[in-house]
Amino acid sequence: MGSEPVLEQAASLFQAVYGVLVERRGGVHQNAEFRRDHIADQFRTFAYALPDDELELLIRQLASSLLTRVDASLGPQRRVTSEPRPGWRSPSCSVGLVSMPWMAPNMPSIQLATVDSALRAEALSSDRYELYVDFAGRIGINLYNLLSNAGGFVEEWIFAHHYFGPETGNDLSGFKTACPRIGLGSQDTEIAILDALCVVAGDFLEQALDEVERGGHDVVGFSLTISQLAASMALARLIKLRRPETHVVFGGTACAGPMGTAILRVCPYVDAVVRCEAEGIFPQVVRHLRRHESLQDVPGVTWRHDGVVEANPVGPLHRFDGSRPSLDFDPYFARLRHAGIRDTMPVWLPFEGSRGCWYGEKVQCNFCGLHEIMSFRTLPWEHTLAELERWEKRYGVARFFAVDLIMPRDFKTTLLPAIRERGHDWTIFYEVKANLRRAELEALAASGVRWIQPGIESLEGGALRRMRKGVTPLQNIQLLKWCHELDIRVSWNIILGLPGDEPAGYATIVDRARALFHLEPAQGASPFQLHRFSPYFMQPHDHGILPIGAHPLYREIFPVNRADLDDLVYLHGYTMSDAAIGPDDYRAVSDAISEWQAAYARGAQLVLETESNGAAQILDSRGARAKRIRLDSAETALYRFLDSARSEATLARRFAEASPAAARQLAAADGVEGALARWKRQRLVITDAGRVLAVATCRPGKPNDTPAPLSYLADGTPEPAFSSDTMPVLII
Repeated sequence: MGSEPVLEQAASLFQAVYGVLVERRGGVHQNAEFRRDHIADQFRTFAYALPDDELELLIRQLASSLLTRVDASLGPQRRVTSEPRPGWRSPSCSVGLVSMPWMAPNMPSIQLATVDSALRAEALSSDRYELYVDFAGRIGINLYNLLSNAGGFVEEWIFAHHYFGPETGNDLSGFKTACPRIGLGSQDTEIAILDALCVVAGDFLEQALDEVERGGHDVVGFSLTISQLAASMALARLIKLRRPETHVVFGGTACAGPMGTAILRVCPYVDAVVRCEAEGIFPQVVRHLRRHESLQDVPGVTWRHDGVVEANPVGPLHRFDGSRPSLDFDPYFARLRHAGIRDTMPVWLPFEGSRGCWYGEKVQCNFCGLHEIMSFRTLPWEHTLAELERWEKRYGVARFFAVDLIMPRDFKTTLLPAIRERGHDWTIFYEVKANLRRAELEALAASGVRWIQPGIESLEGGALRRMRKGVTPLQNIQLLKWCHELDIRVSWNIILGLPGDEPAGYATIVDRARALFHLEPAQGASPFQLHRFSPYFMQPHDHGILPIGAHPLYREIFPVNRADLDDLVYLHGYTMSDAAIGPDDYRAVSDAISEWQAAYARGAQLVLETESNGAAQILDSRGARAKRIRLDSAETALYRFLDSARSEATLARRFAEASPAAARQLAAADGVEGALARWKRQRLVITDAGRVLAVATCRPGKPNDTPAPLSYLADGTPEPAFSSDTMPVLII
């Protein structure tokens, strides 16, 4: 986004008035000289004359106005119709279940729904508060989505400001100059926007406190996944200060391992943390807390005992079967209506058909940060199908987002055929392994799986082997080609800077990228992140990685002692003992991906057009000028034979067995070897490790928007992020 004059003017007016409040509180306004003009000076003079309460009201109004302008600059504004909130019931003993920003606003929290179902199974009631929906409505969907994918630092800082400011007096102002840019104009404009977000977040927290308090809960549980720690700490603090007798419990992926124990050490307002899957133990935690009993016999819980933090060992994994009550998302849809944003975005319904990773259970990818839930378990497919059908009927939504870490292999022969046979017109997202066969992809597409995340990660064989991905570059490329032909959207990125990477490997990626401008491009290329629980994290020195503890930016967000910070966060910093890759190598790959995205956005094609006599033409518009390449019928047969990767050493023999007449005709010309040599020069095929693959598609592609950059999931895999009206952002 450019730095529009109107936006900069709104930012300067806000900063002029906000600076007065900072000075009254004895601070130094970091952005005091930003765009000081006559109007800003007049506002500043006017603000000096206001009493504190009126000054704070003016600042809230200016902050809200600034964020509205920012949101409008990021995308189209849709009509918002708000409804009055329902009357609040009398206090009861139900459990409050809370999810804070930054979850995807167009998706209900499957975490809260799952815990709610576990409580219902034990005759315990709960109320759900998907408060991230309210915050998205407050700051604008476009701005919320951009911030949700800003990398995790800005998201945490906005709310950490409201915990550590009042708690320790630390205003965390150093973050504003240290943080990475987020594309909202000049640095001064971005600082103004961050200050405005802090103001609006403060109002949001007070509103959230009032709402949760009206529920009269004796136990309030928070679900923590991506970038929800600071927001949850801030609201937990307010809850405990207002009602000290309330029991506050944290749980979720951000609480696994030492992270959960560190939360209790740094935040006195949390009474217990569930470090494992919650369904089997959370009802027990609730009953123990209500009876004021010790939690020492509850596995996987960290708790306080006489002021000392105790961490119970994790027990066996939760039995994941079809016995749980069906999930419902009623509270989410009610909240969407009351927040006034039901019609501003398409809703996706999350579902869970399995847990763990059947591939990682055997071979964990080196960068993958899965923890003790790696063990693969599957729900009965009939249960999953019945749940999706029930939700479509109840909510009128036919977009389903699988939160599984990988598609169960048997779903290809059970769930997906059943969906197709029942005639459902659904759109489904799934994470898959990239070594799918064409027939398997065709089955996925026919069943409604129109969007996948295959974890491609690289186009170079050495990098894939070092990652332990279990796929080859040509498998990755043929997947992209087939998905193009089947209209399946692919989310993927390229991971750089791995231990052992060499400049020659990056040159290979660049060369291959330029042959693939007609296929869905990577959404970005960036150095790998050091995630807790990954093999790189657990055995860093085996890979030449020198860890430096928590990522340095977190020191500007969580001002706690170094040992606690290192335990608290998921993302860690590192250096390399023997890095062969330099800035020019990174830049070359990044530039190639940018070229690829631009070519794809303009509609680059490499398409095989077969004629009635068996000959064909290949339309090639990957470059600046389109051209056509003629193939006779024998060449066409060979090119089609290379639809999947084939061994070069046995290609002539295999082709002769499959198409004897075409092979004889080709032999009379320059043979298989001659055809391959020409196609390599023309970039019509790609070779790797003795195998060859045709890269032209058998149908033209459709113009597409340039994909947005990737952020990352808690398990270390890239997270899909789209500006499209049909794709959700900030995935669970």
